[in-house]
Amino acid sequence: MKLNAITGFLAASAIGLTALVSACVPSPTTPQTSNALLAKPDSLRITAITDTEWTLFQLVCGCGFALKLDSVTGDKTAILFKGTLPVGDTAQLHSVGFFAAPGTPSGSYSANFVFSDGFPTDTFDTTVHVFMTLP
Repeated sequence: MKLNAITGFLAASAIGLTALVSACVPSPTTPQTSNALLAKPDSLRITAITDTEWTLFQLVCGCGFALKLDSVTGDKTAILFKGTLPVGDTAQLHSVGFFAAPGTPSGSYSANFVFSDGFPTDTFDTTVHVFMTLP
C-alpha cells in the first residue's frame, strides 16, 4: 500500500511538472494573440557620448528566454550594447542598453541589432534600430 502511494505521488508530481513546463512553451500563436519577441522601444536615439538608451525585451506569451544577438548591421564599432543579465541567462524580461563606443568622433551613426529568443530553433526575433548623433 505504501508503494502505491509513493508511485501515485511520483506520477502526480511528474504530470504537474510537465504541465508547468509546457504551460510556458512559446508557440507561434496563443489563444489571445500571436506570439512574438518584442523590444520596447524598438527605435532609440543617442545624442551624447555619455548617453545610454535602454530597451526591454519580452515574449508576448510571458515565457522566460535567453536573449541572443544574431546580427548587427551598420556602424557596429561606434554603437555598442550591454545587458543587465549574463549572456545565456533565462528571464521573462531582458533590459539592454545601447551607447557610444569610447572615443567615437563627432558625427551621425546608425545600426540595426537583430536579437532572438535563444531557443534552439530561434523561433522569434526582433530588430532594434539605433540612431546616434554626437556633437
